[in-house]
Amino acid sequence: MGYVSWKNPENAALLEEQFSQLPLIKALTQRGIDIPKIAATTEATGLDLMAHPRMKVAVISFFVTLVGAFVLFHLMRHQHYFSAPPISYQLIAGTFAGLLMFAWLWGEKPNAGNTAEQAGFRGTQVLLACLFAVSAGLCAPSVPLLFASMLQTSQEQSFELQKSPLLLKSSLPTSMPAIQPTQALEYWQSLKDGEVINLPISRGFAGLWWQYDSSVLQDKVEAFYSSQPMSTINKRR
Repeated sequence: MGYVSWKNPENAALLEEQFSQLPLIKALTQRGIDIPKIAATTEATGLDLMAHPRMKVAVISFFVTLVGAFVLFHLMRHQHYFSAPPISYQLIAGTFAGLLMFAWLWGEKPNAGNTAEQAGFRGTQVLLACLFAVSAGLCAPSVPLLFASMLQTSQEQSFELQKSPLLLKSSLPTSMPAIQPTQALEYWQSLKDGEVINLPISRGFAGLWWQYDSSVLQDKVEAFYSSQPMSTINKRR
């Protein structure tokens, strides 16, 4: 496959023999200059993350949650909060997850070594915890939507479109909050003020949030954008 292990004694001897036959090396050797052996192997330096069980789990967890964030974003692309949560929610969720990961990693102590090696070991743990915090923070907005969509039965609700400011208000006199659309804004602006929109809605755990399913509008939204020149859409933005 084109791979050669130069640590193999036979290969190392062959490499050394070919090296010694180079004209420059021959000339230097004849003048009594000591030429070091190039086939001598040296051990790689640095921290092997896979050699430490908890660090290994942290590395795998980072990649799993990072991929999971994109998978969840795709799966929940039609699920939306009535009002988008603030960015501080992601920061708090990511920080909390990172602190938990760091506390768990701290239980794995460095092997005997000098102060610099021990500091490097702890610094690596901090870095891994920060990476996990970032990936967990990216997952944070989608996880509640996923659980609510799986555990709650959605109910259809009528909303009246208000264009200035852009809101979808419940047609019934209830305490249900208004929807604040953050996507496909050109589509919403193209509708008539006061138009009635029917959307499946559900409520999150302990009533902490409301969410709606926009998949019922997918065909209409796609038809609208496919009929609009890109230059017109860019001007509206």
